[in-house]
This record gives sequence, C-alpha cells and structure tokens, in this order.
Amino acid sequence: MATTFGDFARSGGPARVTNQHVSLPEALAEAQRLSHELEQERVRGRRLEEELRDARRLEAVGRLAGGVAHDFSNILAVITGYSELMLKRMDPTDPLRTGAESIRKAAVWGLNLTQHMLTSSRAVAPAPSTLDLNSVAASVVRTLQPLLGDRIDVVLRPEPQLGRVSLNGGQLEQALMNLILNARDAMPGGGRVTIETSNTTLDSPPAGPLRAVVVRVTDTGCGMDAATLSRAFEPYFTTKPPGRGTGLGLATVFAFITQSGGQVEATSEIGQGSTVTIYLPRVDDAGEAAPPAPAGATTVLVVEPEAGVRELIGEILEIHGYHVLSARDLDEALAVSVRHQGPVALVIADLLSPGVSAEGFLQRLGPDRVGARVIYLSGDLEDTVEEAHGLPAGRAYLHKPFTVDALVHRVHEMLGG
Repeated sequence: MATTFGDFARSGGPARVTNQHVSLPEALAEAQRLSHELEQERVRGRRLEEELRDARRLEAVGRLAGGVAHDFSNILAVITGYSELMLKRMDPTDPLRTGAESIRKAAVWGLNLTQHMLTSSRAVAPAPSTLDLNSVAASVVRTLQPLLGDRIDVVLRPEPQLGRVSLNGGQLEQALMNLILNARDAMPGGGRVTIETSNTTLDSPPAGPLRAVVVRVTDTGCGMDAATLSRAFEPYFTTKPPGRGTGLGLATVFAFITQSGGQVEATSEIGQGSTVTIYLPRVDDAGEAAPPAPAGATTVLVVEPEAGVRELIGEILEIHGYHVLSARDLDEALAVSVRHQGPVALVIADLLSPGVSAEGFLQRLGPDRVGARVIYLSGDLEDTVEEAHGLPAGRAYLHKPFTVDALVHRVHEMLGG
C-alpha cells in the first residue's frame, strides 16, 4: 500500500507539491539523497573553515612581515652598502674579496626573504630590471660553492647568445639558489648538478606563443616517485626530516616564476635524479645606462633616523662628488637647511620619518627648498611599487636596502635630466 503525502508544501521553497503519491521506497531514497547532500555541505563547510584559518594565518604573517620589514631593511642596508664599498676599494686579486662578496650576497638574500614575506601576503611585485641569466647563474654558483662541498660538482652550460629577461634580480637569485640547494640535498653522497641555459619558443602556453629563456637544473640524486613529483611544488610539502626543510623552496620558485609570466616543469625518476626547467619571457635588451653624474659639488640633504643608514648614504654620495647635509628628523633638517647658505638640489628622506609623507614637507625646510627634488626611502614594497606610479615629477622612491649602484643611479637619474 502506497503512502500518500497530500497537500504537502516544501517549507521555504518556491514550488508547492499537491496531491502527490510517493511510495515509501521513493521517500526513503529521497531522504538518503538529501542526507548525502547534507554531508557534502558539512564537508565543504569544514574545508572552508580550514581555508579561512589558513587565510588568517597568512594575514598574521603579513602583518608581522610588514612590522619588521622597515627595521630589518635598515640593518641590511648598512651591511650591503658597506660591503659594496669594501668591494669597490679592494684589488680584484685581494684574498679577502671572496669573503666580502659572500657577506654582500647573504645580505641581499636576507632582503629577498623580506620581499617574499611581503609579496606573499600583499601580492606586491618587486620592481624588475633587465638581467643576463647567465651572469646571475654564475654568481649564485660562485656564492654557494662553500655550501656545496667537495663531493658535488657543478657544471655550467651557458648559451652564449642567451636572451635577456625582465625580473627582480634578487628573487631570481633566490629561485636559482633554492633549485641548486634542493639538488644538493638530493645527493647526500655527492654527485653532479648541471645548470644549462638556452633560448626557445613555446607554441602553446595559455597566453599564446612565448619567446622564452630557459634555465634547466639537473641533479644525479635519488629522484622522486610519481606521487612525490606530483606534490613537489605544494607549499609546506617536504620529504625531508623535521628541522631539515620547510617545504617552501620549490613552492616559492613556482610562485615567483608563474607570477613573472613564466612556466616551471619538473621530471624525475627514482635513482635517476631530477630536472627542473624554468621558462621565462624573453625581452629585448634596451640597456639601462644611468645619466651622467652632475658636475660640481651638488648639495644633497639626507633625512634618515637610523645613524648607520644616514652615515652610509653620506659616505657613498661624498665618494661620488656630492656635498652632503645630514639630519635625523625634520626639525634637525630645518636647522641644517637654515645654516646652509647655498641651494639644495635633492632631499633623500625616510618615508616613515614624522612629517616626511605629509603635503608641503619641503616648505618646512624653508621657502628656498620648495624646488628641490625628493627621493623617498622605504623598506615597504607597497610604497615603492604601487605608490611610485602616482608620484609627481621630481619625486621618486628607493627601496631599502639598496645597493651602492642603485642609490647612485637613482640620484643621477633625479639630478641629471
């Protein structure tokens, strides 16, 4: 005997079911279907909760990164600046030169870690420059040699006519470093790492044909099975024991390359080693010559609260023929400006110094300083990348920590045109 649901209306539903005759098995089947859908919704809800927790964790990391970036950048600016000054003053054959280069490179990689935290949390892309990938690869290998040891041979096979790429140099170095150190870790008993570069054209990437520069890193290590290979680029996935790996190395490489418009491929077999291939968009080399330095003793006012950074900037500029006035804040800058009788062509000021980011801060230095050009210093990538696009003429940003060449180039750029 069939069970009848007479004049039944679904609560809250748009339709009305009237005088429907539904058998008991049909009703049970419908109840089972609804129960299954409910369980799927519960699973989906738990997954969304997990994703929300992950998002909140990343947000917390972002806030922490932003809080330490400025102070950390000041420390790195002093290390990179003085190590570069040492290198410029050293004879090329000086036996201490290799150590000084390693100090500078380590500081640059510290900057890259800061940038990675900021870009991961804010999706801010650091400023690119035109690079020779062969030179970058050779520099990274030279710096990593002490970490690779005597049991690992590194073979460089550069393409002589290699095209250029437009990327952030520090992040590219960090990516290559991660690939080489991963290859080292796959060969605890020793082996060979081969780094090859070439030009190619990919016919069917998502955005159409891609003229690419290729870098391929191959090791003779233990290799990976298919299951491990499929997860190689997942964040936090690692086969290394606790304390030996974070699972972020290859994930960082993948994120950087794909955000730069490139592609990453990995192949591996157990006992046959692994190969990671990176394809980067090729660009025409337009050159980046800095304008010539201005003649005469042009006066530059430096407003920087950190004494180490302030002294470093002053020393760099004085070496390049500038007359430098220094102050730790705007009040001291006003006193220095009043005492100086001549013109001030350029003000270099830390963006986080009180009053520097306000409208009319040049007027506070005196009516004769209104026409000065300004370079804002900041350890925050969001300032230097996003807000720089809206700066008026005569204003520019320089990210901390900066290299000696980057500072001199920016000063020449501001005063030479």
